[in-house]
Amino acid sequence: MPTTYRRADDDVTALLQRVMREYHPDLHEAGVHVGVVVAHNPAGDAVKHGGDPAFATITVVSPKDRVSKAHDAELLLDGDKWADLREGQRVALLDHELSHLRLKKSWRKPVLDAVPKKFAEKWGRGTFEALLAL
Repeated sequence: MPTTYRRADDDVTALLQRVMREYHPDLHEAGVHVGVVVAHNPAGDAVKHGGDPAFATITVVSPKDRVSKAHDAELLLDGDKWADLREGQRVALLDHELSHLRLKKSWRKPVLDAVPKKFAEKWGRGTFEALLAL
């Protein structure tokens, strides 16, 4: 079956906003808007990064697409994996994805940054990264 996509529910968007305020205040204060898309694929992994299964990915939206999409970055969540996560794991996942964004000082718009390595230390053994290590 093909992968289907939908906009995230208000509760996911609200949690993302909370995580941005608490852990990424620079993005919040700059007014960065992240659109959230939820993917489902009953036959397998709905989200992949570099060909490997992923819980989520985040990308910066091009200046042209910001006009039609009305957001600066787009978060793609695997809806089936998201449903299996506890609250703390969801917060850790959103924090991790937001950490891929940083503000470019001259433009005050998000650009991709390097992947941080210490999320398992920050969030503990129950995080999605610890689950991936199993």
